[in-house]
Amino acid sequence: MSLPLAPAKWPILPLNSVYPKPRPVPLDNAKAFTHLLLQKDLQALSSDVLLQLLYDNQIYLSALHNLIKQGAFADKQLSRLLLMIGKSDFDYAHQLLADLYLDTELDANQRFRSLMALKYSEQPLSPELVDKLYSHIDSSELTAIDEKLARTALMVLGVIASNQTGSEFAQSLTESLADRLITTRDTKKQATLLTALGNSADPTHQESISKFLSNDDAKLRATAAQALGNMPNEISLGYLEKSLQRESNQQTQQALISAMGNNQLNETQVNKVLLFAQKQQDNTVRVAAINAAAKQIGHNQEVVDKLKPLLKQERDQQVLRALMSAIHGNN
Repeated sequence: MSLPLAPAKWPILPLNSVYPKPRPVPLDNAKAFTHLLLQKDLQALSSDVLLQLLYDNQIYLSALHNLIKQGAFADKQLSRLLLMIGKSDFDYAHQLLADLYLDTELDANQRFRSLMALKYSEQPLSPELVDKLYSHIDSSELTAIDEKLARTALMVLGVIASNQTGSEFAQSLTESLADRLITTRDTKKQATLLTALGNSADPTHQESISKFLSNDDAKLRATAAQALGNMPNEISLGYLEKSLQRESNQQTQQALISAMGNNQLNETQVNKVLLFAQKQQDNTVRVAAINAAAKQIGHNQEVVDKLKPLLKQERDQQVLRALMSAIHGNN
């Protein structure tokens, strides 16, 4: 294996390959494991104890599928169990959570919970599992419920990529999301993929995202702005700043300004943002501008002096609260 000269470009190794955990010590069989879980108050168990129990008995996790489907666990118990399965983050856990999501006979709420648990994954999902997820997500025969869940699944994949930033798996995952963004013509799916890439915070695909800043659909422009706001850097800031100059839709202006605020702005950029805090602007846009400017105070105290004059004769309560919070902080 050859490595780049710059250490910063070396691939990140999974933690468990550097510091392997002790071998699991499972119970005698799946029935003993599931019986124990059903007898325990899962909410009362500490996270460490429950995680160790799941780790030791990971080979039996698939046995939980039918129990969950049958409603064997009380709602709060199941919520805790799924969360801890997600945080256990081993292959068997990934497989169970994906299988629950893919089970179209299961209650939609439990399928959603499974996705919410899967988003804690900090270890790579297997290629086969990713293919199974995409096979469902990309299907042209989804019900209305499945379409909503598929959009959630895409956004979760973005979060998982963010959890593993810098790894080959994360790079592969964001590439697969970006490829779908380029090829799909479905506006709902485009919006979801933009959000997913934003969740990943991977600037590799910021150029593809930026093209949606000039889309005819204002909601897509706003979603693209939000995505770029999650990957603050000079290039994404340039896209946002240029787009703000020509944007007339208030919702999109708000998204662009908020996204710009996630960057460290220079004096000229701060002044451009503050133009949108003036009284002739829509109040939601004004609040976004004030909040974006407030984020600059840590490195530019002069922003406070620029905000103070806006307090004079201000009557809107939402704008006043934003100004007071920006100027006085939590004091």
